[in-house]
Amino acid sequence: MDKTTRKAWYQYWADALRRCARECAERGISKKQWIEEQGVSVKTFYNWQRQIRKAVAEQTERKAELTETESPILAELPVARFVAKEEETDASGFKPAAVVRMGRIEVELSDGALPELLRWIQGTMTDAQ
Repeated sequence: MDKTTRKAWYQYWADALRRCARECAERGISKKQWIEEQGVSVKTFYNWQRQIRKAVAEQTERKAELTETESPILAELPVARFVAKEEETDASGFKPAAVVRMGRIEVELSDGALPELLRWIQGTMTDAQ
């Protein structure tokens, strides 16, 4: 499986796992019942759940090692500090993977922040200074 296809499958199954958790909680059904309703093999579901959890664990470990030099877009931010954030989740349930601060401006980022978004943040924060 090529890299693009694998990425698409990971996204599909990550969304399916979130949807499963949400719908099971909302409807009060078991994960097994949800899987059966979707027409998915139990073995396939749990295989992808294991792969997704492993990928998330690896990303979490990687975030802990992240530095400015490894994130060239963030490193381009003038007078910005890139801070790995390992703090508690806020009231909305969002747990930022990183925070960019410039003066009084603070932007919390998820681990899925796209390069285009980071460039936009860079321009906006620079203009605000």
